Amino acid sequence: MRNDDIKDERVLAVRRKIAGETLQLLAIALFIAVLLQRFILKAPPAQYMVEWALLVAAATYLMLRSFAEGISPFPLNSQVRVIIFSLAIGVLPAPVINFVLDTFVYGPGKIYEMVQPQWILWVSLICGIVLSFILLESIYLRDKRIRGQEDGNDG
Repeated sequence: MRNDDIKDERVLAVRRKIAGETLQLLAIALFIAVLLQRFILKAPPAQYMVEWALLVAAATYLMLRSFAEGISPFPLNSQVRVIIFSLAIGVLPAPVINFVLDTFVYGPGKIYEMVQPQWILWVSLICGIVLSFILLESIYLRDKRIRGQEDGNDG
């Protein structure tokens, strides 16, 4: 048996940590590239759509994979945290929906001729907060039920 066939758990853990940090840096670089092209270079959306799609796909994969493995990406150990995270995450769809409608659907500035911008903002804020609360509350209740079952098995 050769020496490099034996993998030490510590070495594997360090390699995984390095790979995770690398992917995190790549995601940050993609986000910065999208922001620079959108706001500083005033590039058309077709120019930075690949970076945006990769960033959204990576974040979606990370969340779905974490949920599938039973790992909550948010420390939801109290009902107050669920509400705080719901408010924080629920605010995010408002500028995204506004950006998508303004840039891709109607064209720059055209949406404001058709609909009052306040309605778009409030509807997307309320929907985002409600949907994120439902998702995070279900994760919190699932984790609480699993912890209760583990406590019942230990005692």
